Formats: sequence, structure tokens, C-alpha cells
Amino acid sequence: MGFKEDCETNFGSTELYTILGLDPKNKTELTTNDVKKAYYRKSLLYHPDKFLGKSESTKQAATCKFQIISKIYNILGEEGSKKAYDESGFTGEDDDNVDDWVSVWKKRFKPVSLEDIMEFLKTYTNSEDEKQDIIDAYNKHKGDLNKIIEHTYNYDVLNIEDLMTLINGMIEEGILKKYPKWKPLTKAKIAKMKDRKEKEEVESKKALEEIMKNRKGEKSLEDMILERSRKRGQDMIMKLEEKYCQPKTKKRKN
Repeated sequence: MGFKEDCETNFGSTELYTILGLDPKNKTELTTNDVKKAYYRKSLLYHPDKFLGKSESTKQAATCKFQIISKIYNILGEEGSKKAYDESGFTGEDDDNVDDWVSVWKKRFKPVSLEDIMEFLKTYTNSEDEKQDIIDAYNKHKGDLNKIIEHTYNYDVLNIEDLMTLINGMIEEGILKKYPKWKPLTKAKIAKMKDRKEKEEVESKKALEEIMKNRKGEKSLEDMILERSRKRGQDMIMKLEEKYCQPKTKKRKN
């Protein structure tokens, strides 16, 4: 399956700006900084912490979406490739030259770092943008807290009580309608969710240590790519994203 097909399957659109939550009609006015901000927001949305306790298929779907938005940022986050896409819709997926793809990937790919996330959250946390995102998520999911958590950027099980307090406050102020599905979690339920999160983090750490142990003596990234040069360049990029584009940090907790 090609990149555009992946976009259509996972996001219902092949328009890269739309997938990042940007208006393609304004693409000529949008800067790479606008793209970066949209990318960070989407990265937080599909952060693995959002899907603890979910089924493997749900986790895999989130991972796939993260990989797709990473490639979109790879395209729109750099002036040259953004201009090429804006003018012709070119995404690079038809470039079968593996050596060229390696060069492009090294030059353009910008993984989300801890510093990037923290810098973004400095201006996003407690901002009008964050408040509006919470309102939108609440209304879209009719008060379903589990869905709201999945579709807000700055909250997980560790600070879910803060989110419930914010939403309850907006309900009392008349900003939000109280839907039948709005059922704040009990302290016992929250404690159980936190325990499960801690256990999964321990298991994930052990699994990562085992993976890193098994990787000792691996060939370099370039060597592995060149040995498999018979494959399409797009396949290589997807494999690079799968191996190296996972979020390495957790969101800031309030």
C-alpha cells in the first residue's frame, strides 16, 4: 500500500494539510512553523500513553497514524518539499532510488524531541487553544471521558482529575452542556488505571532493554538499506519511520 493509500485508509483523506488539521486553502500562507505546531499537536494526540490498556489493534492503529503524520511533517516541514507539494502534490513516494531516499530522510526528518514538546507545551498549556480543544473533544464525543482523553493533547491517566475539574467547571459556567455520557471517574477507578499504567511502563522498559541488548552488533542503518536496495524507496522510508519515529518522551504532567 502506498503513502496516499495509507493516508486515505487511516485519516479518510489524502490531503496532507487536512490530516494535520490545517486548511489547505491557506497553504500558501501557512509557514513551516505553522506546520510544526500542527505536527506537535497531532504527535501528542497519538502518543502511546493515550492507548494504555487498549487492544493491540488499537495501539497499532495509533502507531500507524503517528508514522503517517511524521512523514507528512517530513514533507511539509521543509520549505523545498512543501513548495513541491503545494505546486504539484508531489510527496516523493514514487522515487525508487533508495540512495536518494536515505539522503532525503537524513536531511529532512525532524523527530519530536523532549525539548520540542516542552517548548510547545509552555505556550499550549492553559491557553485558549487548549481550552477550545477540550471543548471540541467534549462536544464531539458527547461527554465520553475515555474518548475525550484520547482526543486531547495534554492529559492522560496521571492528570485525568485536572481534566475532569476543568470540564465540570465549564459545565457549571454554562460553556458546556452536560451530556448523559459525562460520568467522571471515581478515585478507585483512577487509582486502578494508574496502577495498570505503572505496570505497563515497567513491562515496556524491560522490553526496550531486551531489544537494545539484541541490537548489539547490528549493521549500520545505511548498510541495512543498501543491502535491501531492491525494495522500493517508499518501503524503506516506512520502515525507517517504524523503527525510529516512535515518541521517545512522555507528555508534561500538570
